[in-house]
Amino acid sequence: MTILEVKDLHLSFQSHGKKVAALCGVNLTLKTHETLGIVGESGSGKSALVKALLKLHPSDVTCQGEIWYKGVNITGFTDKEMQKIRGKEIGMIFQDPMSSLNPTLTVGFQIAEGFLRHNPKATKKEGQEKALKLLNAVGIADPVMRLGSYPHTLSGGMRQRVMIAIALAASPSLLIADEATTALDVTVQAQILDLMQKLQKDKSTIFITHDLSVAAGFCDRIIVMYAGQIVEDAPARQLFSNPQHSYTKRLLQSIPPLDEKEEAATCPL
Repeated sequence: MTILEVKDLHLSFQSHGKKVAALCGVNLTLKTHETLGIVGESGSGKSALVKALLKLHPSDVTCQGEIWYKGVNITGFTDKEMQKIRGKEIGMIFQDPMSSLNPTLTVGFQIAEGFLRHNPKATKKEGQEKALKLLNAVGIADPVMRLGSYPHTLSGGMRQRVMIAIALAASPSLLIADEATTALDVTVQAQILDLMQKLQKDKSTIFITHDLSVAAGFCDRIIVMYAGQIVEDAPARQLFSNPQHSYTKRLLQSIPPLDEKEEAATCPL
């Protein structure tokens, strides 16, 4: 069953009085409970694509095409209508938790806020209980104490765990992770990826990364983006063992080999 379908999506920004294309005719589908990886160099359109799904771009951005979610065309939804989709249906983990979290509010308040927004009959006490449960679920030590902590008092890994808790607060069906492990060291990155794999079992996931080795071990299917277009779409194993597009081949060649004698990178699967 298909949960998300994007048809001929075009997106352009205004820059110095000119239109600059960010997406050029993107088409993709995401099945229920599938994990889709999006890889490509910086500026290829990865983040522009997922932000377009939630209409998070500024008003001067031109967007054309169709976005279907659970069989409903949400392309023409107003911002008020999208508020019912954001968080409740589609949750998003942003790239930089330090700039995404509000420094003046406790993490407990910020987690509970999403839950209470989409559950208006719930009490503040229930919101705090939900926040506590989520902090525990994402592996935060001493979650009771951390409810009252501010973002700047947490480590980078803990802030990322809080971001995951916020994204899960309203129990969305689709989870988008936009470079969620980029700023983390390899040990914390492995912990976050393991956590996400445990939490995504009943969800569909879009995972954006520039790290091909991470995508290989985490995703069922991978699409490769270049210059605002999808140049390859294949199951993870197939993409690594038999890449078709020249750009994909170059990306794979950029992976540092574990054995210096090897001429090309091998599939990490």
